Amino acid sequence: MEKMLHCCLPICLLLSGLGWADETSGGVSVLHREEANPPSRPPSSLWPDGMGNGLRTDAHELGASVGLAIGTRTFGGRQRHHLVLGHIDYARLRTSVFQLPGGLRGSLDGRLEWQGAAQYAPDNAYVVGFTPVLRFNIATGSRWMPFVDAGAGLSLTDIRGPDLSTMFQFNLQGGFGCDYFLRDNLALTLQYRFLHLSNACIELPNNGVNANIVTIGLSRYF
Repeated sequence: MEKMLHCCLPICLLLSGLGWADETSGGVSVLHREEANPPSRPPSSLWPDGMGNGLRTDAHELGASVGLAIGTRTFGGRQRHHLVLGHIDYARLRTSVFQLPGGLRGSLDGRLEWQGAAQYAPDNAYVVGFTPVLRFNIATGSRWMPFVDAGAGLSLTDIRGPDLSTMFQFNLQGGFGCDYFLRDNLALTLQYRFLHLSNACIELPNNGVNANIVTIGLSRYF
């Protein structure tokens, strides 16, 4: 038995060495072969530092909202103008997250909004326009992303006296709201804004149209 072990041991070692040589393929290990073809990685996240901590600076946003505008006589208006409205917005220019004095963190984005509205009181009329908007998104590290924004743009309307006199009007808007992310690329948006329409005294009367707006919408990020 001892002689048999002495005879078999060299043969086993030889076969083992041949097997290792075959696995390494001339000194290049299997590990190296696997590294030459690494597994494909999933697409990068829209949130480099986690949801609620700033979108990628190259992220796009396309959204749509509907809402109601309740007129007010503030800032010189003679009548209350009530409207139903909708708007489409597109955002592209976006900064990385930065910190304001006091510790508040967030990012800025620039967006274009196209609006259409139908006045139902005191009479029937229309308002259409577009508005560049600057928005500050607050980083919370959660699905909730509050924001504040403001913009100034151009509008066309057939609302006339006693508050307006021309078809061409400037529009000023500002307010606040919150995005709730249903998924990492889809958000439900609730927002309040104050709207002011006037023609900068190009022609009188120019008392202005003023309204408090509440909208709800969806935004898709890509």
